[in-house]
Amino acid sequence: MTTKVKILLIIMLGLKVCDLEAQTYLLDNSTNGATISTCGGSFYDSGGPNSDYSSNENYSITFCSPDGQQLDFDFETVDFLIQGPTNCNNDRLRIYDGPNASAALLGTFCLDNSPGSIRSTGDCLHFTFSSNN
Repeated sequence: MTTKVKILLIIMLGLKVCDLEAQTYLLDNSTNGATISTCGGSFYDSGGPNSDYSSNENYSITFCSPDGQQLDFDFETVDFLIQGPTNCNNDRLRIYDGPNASAALLGTFCLDNSPGSIRSTGDCLHFTFSSNN
């Protein structure tokens, strides 16, 4: 049985003043490995707001504050395409408190396990997402 669901992350940065407009970001080939400086926006898996992500994805992205302040991420929805064994060795989202995967791991999220609200201790958060076949 396949359950189709989406990953949606709403970015709410803890910035008091910011001149950049909120945008929509996809975690896909075009942003893989990118560092995004932003004040806010919506962050989706590669399927965007209306489609599913694909099999065999392995992407990362870093969000940083443009003025060095902490970032707040509020997860509105975190759900995964569940096919086969339901464990975190399949599709998963990892969040690191810093600019890359060598920073402190804040958590590994899979199935319907949502991190809720996340705040960086510095000015960047790094995300990795992987899906199985």
